[in-house]
Amino acid sequence: MVRRLSAVVVAGAVVLLGQSPALAQDRAETENGDDVLVISSVRVTDGVVEVVGSGAGAGAEVAVHGGSPAAEPGDVVDATAEGTGTADGSGGFTVSIPRSDGAGDRLYSQFVAEAGGAVSGGHFADDFAFTPRYDYPYQPPASKKGLSGTQMADDVEELGATSSKFNLPFQKLVDAGPAADPGTQITFESQGRTFYFNRSYVERMDRQVKTLYEAGAPPYFILLLQNKARENSALDVLMHPNADPSQGGRIFAFNTVTDEGIAHYTAAVEFLTDRYSRTDARYGRAAGWVVGNEIDAQWVWGNAGEMTMDEYLDHYMTTLRLTYLAARKATTEPVVMTSLTKHWNHSHDTNPLRSYKPRDILDSLARRSKNTGDFPWHVAYHSYPQDLRDPRFWNDPDATHDVDTKYVTFKNLEVLVDYMRRPEMLYQGEPRRIALTEQGAHTLSTEDGEELQAAAYALAYYRILFLDGIDAFVNQRHVTHGNSALRHGLWTNDPDRPEPNAPGRKKKIYNVFKYIDTERSLEVTEFAKDIIGITNWSEMVPGFDPDKLAVRDLPTTVGTDIDAVTLGTGPALSDFSTDTDNWEAGVNTSSVSHITDNGGALRVHFNNNADLKFWSTIAKTWKGTNVDLPQPINATNTPHLTIPIRVPDPGNLGTRHAKIKVHSTNGTTAEGTATLHSTDWTTLTLDLSTWTGNTTINNIKVWVRGTTNNDWSG
Repeated sequence: MVRRLSAVVVAGAVVLLGQSPALAQDRAETENGDDVLVISSVRVTDGVVEVVGSGAGAGAEVAVHGGSPAAEPGDVVDATAEGTGTADGSGGFTVSIPRSDGAGDRLYSQFVAEAGGAVSGGHFADDFAFTPRYDYPYQPPASKKGLSGTQMADDVEELGATSSKFNLPFQKLVDAGPAADPGTQITFESQGRTFYFNRSYVERMDRQVKTLYEAGAPPYFILLLQNKARENSALDVLMHPNADPSQGGRIFAFNTVTDEGIAHYTAAVEFLTDRYSRTDARYGRAAGWVVGNEIDAQWVWGNAGEMTMDEYLDHYMTTLRLTYLAARKATTEPVVMTSLTKHWNHSHDTNPLRSYKPRDILDSLARRSKNTGDFPWHVAYHSYPQDLRDPRFWNDPDATHDVDTKYVTFKNLEVLVDYMRRPEMLYQGEPRRIALTEQGAHTLSTEDGEELQAAAYALAYYRILFLDGIDAFVNQRHVTHGNSALRHGLWTNDPDRPEPNAPGRKKKIYNVFKYIDTERSLEVTEFAKDIIGITNWSEMVPGFDPDKLAVRDLPTTVGTDIDAVTLGTGPALSDFSTDTDNWEAGVNTSSVSHITDNGGALRVHFNNNADLKFWSTIAKTWKGTNVDLPQPINATNTPHLTIPIRVPDPGNLGTRHAKIKVHSTNGTTAEGTATLHSTDWTTLTLDLSTWTGNTTINNIKVWVRGTTNNDWSG
């Protein structure tokens, strides 16, 4: 007969872990002694799950039970044992179980051991010895400079951002069941069941993620749920059963409480991580996966109803763990992150059932993870200035440099980095990763407002650049949103357009952002020192080293001739006489098509798909096509690239420009720009003779744009 433990213990390992670490050692006792029955590890291979533990008593029969990740251990052990074994002379045991449970995958199971009337606490997979579908190591962003709200992938590439952010609301993605028209859905198999995803939304996402990836800025996916119903949406099953849409919340907690909620959430993450982790990057690739948004302010940004922090983290920890396990099936080292605000050691709300302290959340997540099977969860932090409307974070009064600080902002990020290096916070002896996935500086409505914003960005970037332990600094807003009181963007919004985030003009911060990681860094930030009140950056930037600022090479600008006379001919890269070449839709375009008569041509479309957003058809954004060459080209003997282009002029584009970008495997880029004066064919010739990358050309992009914010049906 199985003996249930005391009320504190049978509440389950998840609840237990909200208590002190010492309680975790009291999860179970044998009937006649003080030996503790524990599972110490769960190793998952391609075919087997090995459950290892101790405290069973010499020679005791050990039964291992597996169950729902959200179940209480006492409920798990009531199920039929999935495997049995005999303890050795010291009470240690290893029980092997097939990984496959029919159509299910025991990777997601919570395991409980039972021996001699004692029951262990729950334990999850923590030794990941199986081969994922895409076996490659984690690659951090090429630099720390990132940008969110990235409407214009062309501009992201021009700015040199190396990461971005993509808000992914699951109610738009996941369908409740099959649709009347199967063509409107993508099906996916998970745990022996078929799940359905909204094809039009997925394909829109594909285009944006792929263009961001090709622009060099793969996104951190922010996994969210909004209370916005649509036909056949799985919103009802995905929303936490205690969520209170009538009382508060812009974002809601996921339902990883019920079996159906767990099944739909897990299938969605498997689908996403499989699609955006492919080695061929067919749909682009993710930088990481952020589970929810600012969970310390749960009533507003992760609503699960009023509950204590421990109650909230009972469910959130399940969601975080399921996300990692699903992502680990796809790739070797997925980056799965929790999301927290700047409110380090105090709460947003005086009601302790609605918000919590980020520091307490980190402590609890670490205890829970280590006590029930550690896994590499990481931290997405939002280090806004203390006053969101004041960019002068260097004056933040409550952002101090001690662990009990009220806020962690740009001013004192060292507190967070140092805290994550504490022994109890480490994963396998290493600090968990930190990415700053949302923060920025507001533009005041004053004469010097734009300069203050730009100065704040410069100081924040330098501090983060020289602070070891942060992967990315993703600046909030590409274009200032016209409906927001906070003006974080690099661009103003255009008041003459109906869309609130249509690009207007570039602000002072634009060139600071563009060149701060290049050889022009000190030049474009010089103005900021007077504003901040310093004479040298080292006064506020520990470890500042001007020799380490240029982490990105600027493109080499090469000569571009219009309708030049060709003196010789080199190899033809494409003649477009057939549709077998590799040219594809690039930034702000929907498709390409071939015209195979009259010698062949490539037509680029950016007005034939209703899913394209307004910034794609605004004339002044670059639109283009690109090709990955099957083999790198050595152009040293024929270093001139000639491309004929024809761009119509419907009369509302302003001045029309063309840009050709040529990329090399050595990491450098050459580019040439020309103004187009004719609506007939114009031949552009780039002189690549002085460019160091001309021996290994592997990619070519051809872009065109106008200069107005009028719609361009191209």
